[in-house]
Amino acid sequence: MDSTSIALSGLHSASERLDKVAQKIASPSAVSQGLSDAASAQDSIDISQAAIEMLLARTEFAVNVKLLKAQDEQTRHALDLIA
Repeated sequence: MDSTSIALSGLHSASERLDKVAQKIASPSAVSQGLSDAASAQDSIDISQAAIEMLLARTEFAVNVKLLKAQDEQTRHALDLIA
């Protein structure tokens, strides 16, 4: 498996992670359903976890984009040597 495939797979994984978090955030909260204060406290913990997941997805995107850029630069250098 080459580095481009690895990076694209990583970007896909980060996209899936972000989609899952977005779905959790967009779903109706416990507060709007009229549940107790304990349930709303649990909801805020889920929001914190969602924020962490979003940060992880952002980092995963950034790392994989850097990998693609490095692969591109390496290919350019190889072509310069051939030319």
